[in-house]
Amino acid sequence: MYAKKAPDFPLLNHSLQVLEIQSFKHFLEQEGENFIQQRYTNIERSVSDTGERRIQYLAGRWATKGAIASILGQDNMRLGSAHAARSHCWLEIEILRLPTGQPSVALFSQCREIATRLGIKRWFLSISHTSTYAVASVAVGK
Repeated sequence: MYAKKAPDFPLLNHSLQVLEIQSFKHFLEQEGENFIQQRYTNIERSVSDTGERRIQYLAGRWATKGAIASILGQDNMRLGSAHAARSHCWLEIEILRLPTGQPSVALFSQCREIATRLGIKRWFLSISHTSTYAVASVAVGK
């Protein structure tokens, strides 16, 4: 179904991230639970499912955080990169779920400052996954 009218805000940027679930699962197995502790907030970890659904959930959030990092100009924080291992920005990006089920983002510290400096006022997130891929689309506006 098409929207009845175009959105009344200027679109500033958009990022799309696709992540292969098996690669992510393999990476998590190598890195261990420390990886999750250092890159997902307490809230993100507390609402994750168990088993394979947990991997899909975490992959979707990781893709979303990657898309947001790209928009904020922090896109050198890719999975497995040396910079990603040292970065604290991952905990400054928190992916939440509204009561409607719609994903939302909360930014903290440096990431919030960057978003403010870029003039970002509105975030539009979409997260989806299958057993094979996780995908996140993030658009931002004034």
